Amino acid sequence: MTAPRAGREYPAFCPTIPVALFESELFGYKKGAFSGACENKLGQVELARGGTLFLDQIGDMDLNGQAKLLQLLQDGQYRRLGSQRDEHLEARVVCTANKPLAQAVKCGTFREDLYYRISGLSLDVPSLRQRSGDIPMLIGYFLEKYGRKYGRAVRPLSSPLLVRLQQYQWPGNIRQLETMLHGYAVFESEQAIASKLEDRDDQSLSVNVAADTSVGLKKITQQAAGQLERKVILETLEANAWHRRLAAQSLGISYRALLYKIRKAGLPLKKSQLSGRQSVPE
Repeated sequence: MTAPRAGREYPAFCPTIPVALFESELFGYKKGAFSGACENKLGQVELARGGTLFLDQIGDMDLNGQAKLLQLLQDGQYRRLGSQRDEHLEARVVCTANKPLAQAVKCGTFREDLYYRISGLSLDVPSLRQRSGDIPMLIGYFLEKYGRKYGRAVRPLSSPLLVRLQQYQWPGNIRQLETMLHGYAVFESEQAIASKLEDRDDQSLSVNVAADTSVGLKKITQQAAGQLERKVILETLEANAWHRRLAAQSLGISYRALLYKIRKAGLPLKKSQLSGRQSVPE
C-alpha cells in the first residue's frame, strides 16, 4: 500500500460517488472487509493527510453521505471499512457547490446541520461571464499549465482574440475556457478558437410569424424560448466535450432534466450522432 503524499490536494467529485461506495471511497477499507476487497485501500480522507480534501459539488451528495461527512467533520475521526481502529482527520476540507445550499436546505435535499458546519467561511464566486476581467489572468495560467505539460512555450493569444474572449458569455464557465485553451496549446490555431466564438448577434433567433399576424404573443415567446434553450444546451454540451453530467452541472440542472431537455430540443444524446465522430462517455 502506497503511503499518501503530504501537502497534496485530493479531489472527490461528489455526484459520481455511488451511494453504496461512499464510505469505501472516502474512508478506504481493509483487506477482506467485503467480497472483492483483495487488498487494503486508502480513502480520499487519508490520502489528503497533510493537505486538502476537496469535495466538489457537495450539493449533489446523497443525504446518507452527508450524514457520514457531518460525523467526520464533527468528530474529526473516521474508520476504514473492516477496521477496528479510528483514524484522525488531518487535512483541511474545502467544498464547492454549483447551487445555493441554503435553498437546498429549504427543499430538504441538503442537511441543515451540515450546511452550518461548512458555511462558516464561504466565498461566492460569480460565473465567468460576470468577471471578464479575470479572463486574461486565467488564459495565462492555462497556457502556462499546458506549456509545462507539453514541454514547450505556447504562443500568447493576439489582442483582438483576447477581446473577443472577454466579450463571450461562457455557458460552460471555466471548464469551457480551459478546454478551448488546451486545444490551442496543442495546435496553436487561433482560428479554431475564433470559430467557436461567433457573435451571438449573428446567430439571433428567428421566429416565424404568420403574415396575417394571427400568431399570439404567447406562442411567439414559447418558440423563441425553445430556440434559445436549444442553443444554450448545445453550446454547453460542446463546452464540456459532450460530457452530459458535466453539462448538467454547468447548467445547474439534474442529469435527468438535461436528458429530457435534449430530447425535447431534438438534439442527439451523443456527439457521434451529431458529427459522426466517436462519442465521449458520460
